[in-house]
Amino acid sequence: IHRWATGARAEGGRAGAPPTPPVPTLEGGVDYMTPPITPVADPADPLAAYDEWRCFPVDPGLDADRFITGYQVTPGVRSIVHHLTVYRVTPSEPSLVEGKTNQDVMTELDDASPDRPGWECFGGPSDALPFQPLFAWAPGQNVIEFPAGTGAPVSSKDHFVVQVHYNLHDRAGASAEDSTRLRVRYEDTVERRAVFIGDDGFMTSLFEPDGPDTLPPRQKNAAYTWKRTRAELTLDPALPPIEVLGVMPHMHERGRTFDIRVTSGAQESCIARVDDWDVHWQDVYWYRTPPLLDPSSSLEVTCTFDTRDAQDPVLPGWGTQNEMCNANILVALPMTP
Repeated sequence: IHRWATGARAEGGRAGAPPTPPVPTLEGGVDYMTPPITPVADPADPLAAYDEWRCFPVDPGLDADRFITGYQVTPGVRSIVHHLTVYRVTPSEPSLVEGKTNQDVMTELDDASPDRPGWECFGGPSDALPFQPLFAWAPGQNVIEFPAGTGAPVSSKDHFVVQVHYNLHDRAGASAEDSTRLRVRYEDTVERRAVFIGDDGFMTSLFEPDGPDTLPPRQKNAAYTWKRTRAELTLDPALPPIEVLGVMPHMHERGRTFDIRVTSGAQESCIARVDDWDVHWQDVYWYRTPPLLDPSSSLEVTCTFDTRDAQDPVLPGWGTQNEMCNANILVALPMTP
């Protein structure tokens, strides 16, 4: 290889080359499309100057309760789709606004911009909607299949809210129209519920009285650490030790390393570490031997960032030029809530 690389680098014979492997495809899935849209950013927004987060309601058309056991996302314009999250909302149930159902709220949100599909939705789908995240996609992922015997529950009464984060900063195709395909595989029964939990102590500092926290500029390794107990992750303290099936770290373009540690009693263990973060190559990482979160467990997340290009403190935020220190974990829970 060295002689070839330092020499003439002659092309080999194509006749004996192996065939190009097929692109992986999720078999047995149902396809859904987000409506065509040309994303627009607000340059005056310091938390998302080059980004738009847009939510689209999608009726999965289920005639019975099912479980999601796999998914695949194919962006229409890969260069601008930063990530995608799918939430579960029950339209017929009461919203967080007195006297209105979830459908009432979603209709009002959608109608607020009649010339564009969906609605603006930084963070979650809406502060007025009770929702449950089902899964997330980011560049680098392809076919995602949940561990055997697990699945994310979806009721026949539920609809999806598909949230797409568009990043328009220095991206080819920034003025293009996107329509992204979501393929979902369902099964009728599973042994345990797969529940997606996401948290980010850096982002939540935006809403604290003395916040937000910031990252110092002009630093090669600016570190940020946050902690949560198992109860603070909204996991029932009455449940026995809970298996962590997988993790999906998430940072933006200045991210360098990512570390999750679990402390249970006197024991501390590292359950996830990314040593060379690449925002264009993210994934869900599954465990061969799932770590456990017992009622006494706490989670500590540390992210480091390269802020040498920043002249001012770097804010947390939804924009790609801001930063996140986002830990997403998929846990296995008993079938009976």
